Amino acid sequence: MAAQGRGRADATDFRERVDESTASYFVDVERNLKQLVNDPEQQEAKEALLNNALEETQGKQLQTACDHRCSKPLELLLQHASGKQLIEFLRGFGNSDKIVTLFTNPFGSHVAEALLQTLGEQLEYLDEAEWQQTKKLVIDAAQVLAEDVVKVAKSKYGSHALRTWVRMLSGQMGDGHTGAGKQRDTKRNAAWKVRKTIKGPFKELFQTWGKLVMKSVEGEMPTLLRHPSASPFLQAFLQACEGDEKLHRRALNIFVIRDANANGSQLVEMDASEMTNLMKEKTSSHAIEALLASMPEELRHAFYTQVLRGKMLKLCLHPAANYPVQSFISSTTSEPLVGLVLEELGIHFGTLLQRQRAGVVAALVEASARLRHERKATCKSLARGVLSSCDVVHDNNSKMNKNDYKKLVPLLLKVDTGPKNQAKGHKFGKKKRKREETEPLSARNERDFSVLGCQILSIVLSFPLDCCQQFVDSMTSLPEAELVEITCSPCGSRAVEAFFDSAAPSTSKKKLATVFDRHLEDMCFLPGPSFVLQKAFSFADASTRESYAQKLAHHRSALAGCRHGPHILRACGAEEYAADPKGWSEKQKRKTNQLKSFAKDFGNGTSLF
Repeated sequence: MAAQGRGRADATDFRERVDESTASYFVDVERNLKQLVNDPEQQEAKEALLNNALEETQGKQLQTACDHRCSKPLELLLQHASGKQLIEFLRGFGNSDKIVTLFTNPFGSHVAEALLQTLGEQLEYLDEAEWQQTKKLVIDAAQVLAEDVVKVAKSKYGSHALRTWVRMLSGQMGDGHTGAGKQRDTKRNAAWKVRKTIKGPFKELFQTWGKLVMKSVEGEMPTLLRHPSASPFLQAFLQACEGDEKLHRRALNIFVIRDANANGSQLVEMDASEMTNLMKEKTSSHAIEALLASMPEELRHAFYTQVLRGKMLKLCLHPAANYPVQSFISSTTSEPLVGLVLEELGIHFGTLLQRQRAGVVAALVEASARLRHERKATCKSLARGVLSSCDVVHDNNSKMNKNDYKKLVPLLLKVDTGPKNQAKGHKFGKKKRKREETEPLSARNERDFSVLGCQILSIVLSFPLDCCQQFVDSMTSLPEAELVEITCSPCGSRAVEAFFDSAAPSTSKKKLATVFDRHLEDMCFLPGPSFVLQKAFSFADASTRESYAQKLAHHRSALAGCRHGPHILRACGAEEYAADPKGWSEKQKRKTNQLKSFAKDFGNGTSLF
């Protein structure tokens, strides 16, 4: 196959249309099919409608799909079509240029996505004869698409259809879109260890097609990475290649990384300047983010040495480049690499927090927690960074006292809370935003609590007590009104809940449980604080637990109507208390005595239940 496309006319200029009677017919089909799909008693009528409508497209599949009046009805038809019907429809494109026109047409691209999505779901239900027909048709389509992959990828319509094609070939139809903006699994411990695998009947075809694609795009990579439509396709393609080690290594080699050996076993150099520029550009930074997330660990070390070392702070402060850096930190499984990054960035935590780059700090704190490496140094750098960001300490050599540490939690929960919603294009917007980025955290809105700040605090509180002692002390020294306000916020409640799960002393947890008792009647009706109260109940003393149960029993009718109400009523035994207060108290005493006996024999626990 030729490495370049065959210079076809722009598919968006495809002018052939169906006649008025056919267009009216498909509009009626759409209306009738919507009524039949949800009625199990009309299954025969539905099948007859599907057969008749799809037979109407024979010989004019492309014209029907690219007609603005017929594309939506046809999309609905294909979503409910059988494997045999899908094969007949796909046969109308063969190995001609029509498949490229379908992919890149504004209306046909949606039909192509519906066809590929449904075909991918129907593969396991095809008989042998149908499978052989499908395989031949898909191979023919793959040959055409490989030749014109650059053109299709650059099309704002073709890029979407091409990503669906990649997922079908790699057997990942159920994984959803893999382009820019997909959120990662929050359970990163597992997310970065479990890689996707190429599966399904088209595994070998995808490997062959992938090699042809890489041959076609190799000379176009700088342009494609910066192209708003082609870049998301490259991300999806790279992530799909992860399931095959050789194919993935070759794909990485195309992404401006150069290997010493032909088999890609040893990295010797990469274009550091080009890679840095790609990280700084808005479009290509998404592709580099996907690249760094899928990079093998030995290449990650070389990437840090040749591209990132000495430039981390500058890249972290960049509005686009900071996201690839976060991806690099979050996906590493190397303890030495985390140590090197912490050594370079730890002294700049204050600058990062002040300039609203808490995402980088959160990624590094999370990596330290995940690998259980340098947790004490991370906490020390974080504490100094939070305090220096509001001028409590002025440099990394200043001494901090206990009064300084008391401000840690309130300041940490305000990171990244500066206003960011200036009107786009406002002539004073940039100056105002720059001033807000450099102002002390203490000057920002005290009632705003940062999601990232709460996440960082929750992670830090999971560290051993000798690492996070200053954060525990700060939490317990919060003024009562401020503690309650933090607990009543959606994200702040998670941080307080993490405190009760931490290694903090039981006396500190008991102190907070007593504070919450005085505000329980307001807090119990809010979802976040209700879960905090359940945790606090486990650490409260006997009189405070009884107070919890008594107040909750008084409001049990109202709480029963809340989604979270039954959970807190059950956790605190409010229903039992309402039925028999004296029996409830005796039961609690027995539980306490049993725990004390257990602690005497086996050692102290951290919770009463």
